[in-house]
Amino acid sequence: MLSCRTTKDAAKSCGISEKTIHRWLNEVDFQNDLRAAQQSAVSSTVRVLAELTGAAVATLKSVMSNTKTPFGVRVRASEVVLAKFESLRDSQDFDERLANIERILKTSANSVESSGGKT
Repeated sequence: MLSCRTTKDAAKSCGISEKTIHRWLNEVDFQNDLRAAQQSAVSSTVRVLAELTGAAVATLKSVMSNTKTPFGVRVRASEVVLAKFESLRDSQDFDERLANIERILKTSANSVESSGGKT
């Protein structure tokens, strides 16, 4: 299922009918297994991309610092770096704020539990 674009292609690839694929897609166990396989595939891709980030940043740095690189290309590389930095900073800020909210909610929930539900 993961490597096929359509259920028809998936059925053909597995040597089963498309009707069987649709029946499986309505089964909770199959849905859970498919979701787990999808998450595993995404995790694998994220690991590969993470490995490539160092080389990507080094490439951008090299392009930006090489005076023989056309000015427009250096400017574009700089724009990419700045945009990605801003995106990462915003993401990190969001993660920190979310973690803080979760801490507050957990503390609040613990207070309610320890007081026997009385606020």
